[in-house]
Amino acid sequence: DQMFMRPVQFDRTTDPTGNWDGDGRKVPGAWKVPAMLPGHGGGAYYGIGCMGHHSRIKKNFAKICKGHVEKCDKFAQLSWEACHKQYSSGPPWAIHKSDAGPAFSIFVETAIRVHNVMPDLLAEQGSWQLTEAMNDVTATLSDFWMISDIHGGQPFKHVLAIEDYDPCESREVPDPSKHPLPALFHSCSTYDVFGTTGFRLHKDHIHKDLLDCDAPLVRYAP
Repeated sequence: DQMFMRPVQFDRTTDPTGNWDGDGRKVPGAWKVPAMLPGHGGGAYYGIGCMGHHSRIKKNFAKICKGHVEKCDKFAQLSWEACHKQYSSGPPWAIHKSDAGPAFSIFVETAIRVHNVMPDLLAEQGSWQLTEAMNDVTATLSDFWMISDIHGGQPFKHVLAIEDYDPCESREVPDPSKHPLPALFHSCSTYDVFGTTGFRLHKDHIHKDLLDCDAPLVRYAP
């Protein structure tokens, strides 16, 4: 349920372990993803919270974190602020190639174990937090990866600021040197047309050519 709006650019001059926030950087030009380092990945910031502080997860570390219980216990000792900043993530995730093999080898099993303990729609996102922790991987998270939840911190203001851009006319992405745009559109859930009632757009109920230039409008804007 995510679509690319432009290529992802990596900023190899930025230290991803620093206090970095895509929306807060007061620099012109394209938003770039901090390059991944061994032991330090990245991803989109979500409000899922910290699995290390979840009571049902903590008391089942022996089942979930097989062979890595000590690392999960250490993960749970992080402050809420530190854990939220580094691990409250969701797709898209990014990880250095040196960490990929060990992480991917336990991710699926960890997701199943987390779901058995917490049968929630977002259990796999919580399991990625634990997968990173069990492999000593931290992360730099940003809500600038995409536009998604209209009530969140995604960079809608940057999208709306482009008044001189018509995607159907140009057939190209906006000039990345001028516009710090997110890379992805996330069809997260349901959306209401602002100022109206009785009409709701749901990602499972739309025609497949919604984003095509010759597709009709779903509804005229109020």
